[in-house]
Amino acid sequence: MALFTFVIEFRGSTMIRQVKAASPQTALKHVAAKLDGLDARSRLEFSRALSEDDATEMKGMRNVWCSSASVRRSLALVHFVTAEVRKVPRLRARDDSFSVRKTTAFLKEPHECPSITL
Repeated sequence: MALFTFVIEFRGSTMIRQVKAASPQTALKHVAAKLDGLDARSRLEFSRALSEDDATEMKGMRNVWCSSASVRRSLALVHFVTAEVRKVPRLRARDDSFSVRKTTAFLKEPHECPSITL
């Protein structure tokens, strides 16, 4: 199984999620379940829309796909990538004021970034 990282733009928010799956299409089917902040109906519509749309591999790229879904008259843009998963050695903190362990734990949690409109 591969680890897929998703960047989803939906209703003014940017959501980043990770899913383990055997294929890009399977990953698309499972990512909707990881989208907190959506009610059950929206999550179901999102999941159906993504499963009906084939992931498109980005031209000139390897292991990069895009997809889209329309949920309650809102467009969701979905970009996702996969890469070889390897254990990365833990970094040493240079001083006591910085904790690598806390930073690593924070990055493993789902994180919603505010959207920026230019």
